[in-house]
Amino acid sequence: MMKKFICTSLFAGFLSATLWAMQPIDTLEAFPVAPGCDYMAIRWMKDDSVGINSFILRVNAKEPSVSFQQRLAKDKLIAREKLTHMAKRFNEPLGTNPVCIAAVNGDFFWMANEAQENGLVRGWTVQNNEFANTSTERRLLGGMTEDKLGFVGSIGEWAGSATIGNVVLPISHINYHRTENELVLYNRYQGHSTHTDSLGTEVVLELLPGETWHTNCRVQARVIAMEKEKGNTRFSREQIVLSGHGDMAKALDAVQLGDVVTIEMSFKVDGTPLNISQCIGSDQYATILNNGVVEKENYWPNNHPRNAFGFTTGRDTMFFVIVDGRIPVSPGCTTSELGEMMRQLGCYNATNWDGGRSAHLWLRGHGIMNMGCEKKERAIANGMFIFSAIPPHQINHELDSLLHADPTRAGGNYHGYDFVDYPYTAAPKGYEPFYISHYGRHGSRARRNCKPYEQLRNWLLVADKENNLTEKGQQLLQLSQDLIAQYDSMPRRLTNKGEREHTQLAKRMYEHFPKVFNRKGAQQITAISSKSERCLISMNAFTNQLIRMNPNLTFDLDCGAEFQKVISPASDNVIPQCQRTIDSLSALLPDDTVAVFYRLFVRPEEMVAKLPGKILSDDVYETVVTAQCFDLYANVYDFLPDMAVYNREIKMAWRLWVPSGNNDLQTAYRRPGVQVTLNDIMDKADAAIHEGKTCADLRFGHDTQMLSILSAIEVTGIGEHLSPEEVEYKWYTYREFAMGSNFQMIFFAPKKKALQDCSDDEILVKILYNESERGIVGLTPVNGAYYRWSDIKGKLK
Repeated sequence: MMKKFICTSLFAGFLSATLWAMQPIDTLEAFPVAPGCDYMAIRWMKDDSVGINSFILRVNAKEPSVSFQQRLAKDKLIAREKLTHMAKRFNEPLGTNPVCIAAVNGDFFWMANEAQENGLVRGWTVQNNEFANTSTERRLLGGMTEDKLGFVGSIGEWAGSATIGNVVLPISHINYHRTENELVLYNRYQGHSTHTDSLGTEVVLELLPGETWHTNCRVQARVIAMEKEKGNTRFSREQIVLSGHGDMAKALDAVQLGDVVTIEMSFKVDGTPLNISQCIGSDQYATILNNGVVEKENYWPNNHPRNAFGFTTGRDTMFFVIVDGRIPVSPGCTTSELGEMMRQLGCYNATNWDGGRSAHLWLRGHGIMNMGCEKKERAIANGMFIFSAIPPHQINHELDSLLHADPTRAGGNYHGYDFVDYPYTAAPKGYEPFYISHYGRHGSRARRNCKPYEQLRNWLLVADKENNLTEKGQQLLQLSQDLIAQYDSMPRRLTNKGEREHTQLAKRMYEHFPKVFNRKGAQQITAISSKSERCLISMNAFTNQLIRMNPNLTFDLDCGAEFQKVISPASDNVIPQCQRTIDSLSALLPDDTVAVFYRLFVRPEEMVAKLPGKILSDDVYETVVTAQCFDLYANVYDFLPDMAVYNREIKMAWRLWVPSGNNDLQTAYRRPGVQVTLNDIMDKADAAIHEGKTCADLRFGHDTQMLSILSAIEVTGIGEHLSPEEVEYKWYTYREFAMGSNFQMIFFAPKKKALQDCSDDEILVKILYNESERGIVGLTPVNGAYYRWSDIKGKLK
């Protein structure tokens, strides 16, 4: 039985009719990784009871920013390294462009001889148009041509020669163990030396200017050094070595320094010459999907974890698919089943790469996506890595200017409430306010823990003892110590500033709408709160201020279990698809985690060696921007580079908006829970109208639930449907979600008509968010900022 799944418009074209013609899909997850690169996870049902989990990367090779590279473990032919470690290396140093955004493991590799063949790939291997390995086995292969078109094949045919004067010498292999009477070419992928014995002659060459390698090429190189009967010749990555034994060694003995050698090589796949950019070897069976036909005879019949590469008929859309196996939730599949899977994903040709314990898919910002059949990641010999050339980020200059104008705004949803006297549209003639429906976020609070403050203090104390703190470093040390003292081991508690914010909010609400709170016979206020102490104290501060303004008001305050369904019915746990979307967006933002060392330390290089830059940057940011909740202030730009501050604002906006804002993910996940709150708003407002006893209903909760409410109602400026790109330019966290942010619905009725006799069409409502008038998407106001209650109820249902 197919379970509920989540899908975004991203894969609308991907999920074609052919996909749904397969056995049922149990779960689905999809999100963009980078321009032209999308991720998806699908559970396929082999029968009514057995399913397999697959993890899919689809890459549009026509996207100019996308590129592919076969890469070797530790950048040499005989080695092993974890996929995660390899990707990390390719993204260093900081600021590397293009960045590695995704990777899958590659070829099968030898393990028989741990000393000499630990990690030697078994198949044809090409990186950046240059052979890393010429295979002696009859194995399949697959990869990309120089014009970024996919290919797979069952037979690879290579031939090479070196012409010295008039003598043509056949080259037996590239980067292979040299045997009797053989001539072998060694290049950068062999490492720094040939690893040969002393029974031969070796000639070191460098390409002439303008010459470049291709899998089908004729290049010229000049002899710059030679060794006789020494072996293991060292050479640089820009050089190559011709190593001869026996008859080939005698031929090389005639070479002189400065001689020009012509090297030719040709490569055919299934009889067709191909200039290949990247190539990875496969297995010894038939191609699993050949021109749309699934192989059902010569295939690997056992259920195992699998790894496949394929592409569509145009050869410019690539698929990399990992299947989990050997675990209870996913036993794995045969290569014939893998071919059928690839066919239904839209592939026309596909080949099977190394699976088993090696099968892994890695994404930037997420790590390994599949479970794997072991608890730890396996070191492998090579993999296919996808890179994205990220253009310089075009920042929102308005937002950047606003953050610089008041650095406390860089705290995002830790920013203190901005009290601004916005002008209000006058009520239509003959109308007056009588009731307020409210949902408010708690005021300024402490973090959930003080770990960033303590980590930062401890590192700064170490540097201080070594006389390695700048003046800014000293200031930050003092701030961290003061903040730890004020934190006082009370996580998430409301601070004095937070209490003041709600006192001021209540005072302003009363002063703006005094008739609501002085209506004869209707001075009852109900207030409910989250069970969190910060919300309870916020409610207490708010209602106490109203009592001070009007001692005749009566209150009914509660935080019982039944009210929690209204305050925060939806879990704040971010579903995996939302989190991965956030991480994918954030991973493409540039960041400078090194500059902070130069702000804080006299000898920054000493601390760079001790402390990861990202940890330091994160701790500095968390310390400075959350200090304002305790009325402690510092300028975050004194300690972090401008772009780092800006990026954190954008990341925070995504972190709130993706799981809770108005988007396709939010609607499916949070709307059922939000409806409980919307029903409560309608029911209590109708009671206030028809019973005429209550002047206000107050609710004190959290930012995520309030955002979901505003998104369901589609309040302009915060609850509108936005794309991730629009969020950066239209959704400012400090402004929309400051501490103490509040949503108010102000109800108006005709003065000369009994309230109980008014129809929903006659009741008008003004929407306020953070005390500024807002509209509602899709509704037409009666007069400026005023909407019919009947129209709003239609939106809430």
